Amino acid sequence: MSSIVFSTGFVDGEKKDYNSGLRKKRLYNMLLALLAALVLVEAAFQLYIAPGLTIDKIDVHCSAAFPISNSDILKLAGLEGSLYYFSANTSQIENTLMQHPLIRSVKIEKHFPSSLSIYINERIPLAMALVNSGGRTIPVAFDEDGVIFEIGKSVSNYQLPVVSGLKFVDLRLGLRLPEELTSYLAELKVLRESNPLLFGQISELKFINKHKNDYEVLLYPSGSGIKVRTGSGINDSLVKQIFVVLDIIEKNGLKSEMTELDFRSGQVVFRVKEG
Repeated sequence: MSSIVFSTGFVDGEKKDYNSGLRKKRLYNMLLALLAALVLVEAAFQLYIAPGLTIDKIDVHCSAAFPISNSDILKLAGLEGSLYYFSANTSQIENTLMQHPLIRSVKIEKHFPSSLSIYINERIPLAMALVNSGGRTIPVAFDEDGVIFEIGKSVSNYQLPVVSGLKFVDLRLGLRLPEELTSYLAELKVLRESNPLLFGQISELKFINKHKNDYEVLLYPSGSGIKVRTGSGINDSLVKQIFVVLDIIEKNGLKSEMTELDFRSGQVVFRVKEG
């Protein structure tokens, strides 16, 4: 007598599903345990290790000519004494240093686990002015932002264009020139970078108010008795044109007859001495 066994496959399928569910459960439990371990490690680090991580090395990066010593920079930044890595607020340190008029911009970087870098971009004098104070004439220097950051003996470069026509009520370090002049100063900086030779030929720039926020400029070239009237902007092309015209006047022996050149209209207008 023979027997036939029919298998529907249900038993094997149920066993496979059971084993698969068991593996998923084990994997889930392992992930939970790993997550819990990570949370415990993080908590232990924050509670016991992080508070004790101190910054023991601070690097200051600035030009060799910057007049403030590294130790004084740290004092300005309030970084004397113990400084803890995770409690060191880089934004606050940057804002503190930015209060000094010699500093134009600052960047602070922390390097785990115990060092910090300070990158300082100092102000560079672009032009100067001569101010009457207490019966004396005092030089002041400012940059393209119009920020006065050198006064009197601290002025480091006297070979700069002199800006006249300015009035100072409360002269002090950090004082800013009128905002409407900053666009002109920015263009003057571009001229210095693109053509330092031409920039060096400018002796004086006199600002003349026309309206509330409008002005024109009298430019005095070095070694020339002829003043040049321009608009409210300056660039490489304009200054080249001015010196080409002055050279033509010089070569043709007309210098003694001229008093002023006017470049405001885009065409040169000559003004000669009367009589």
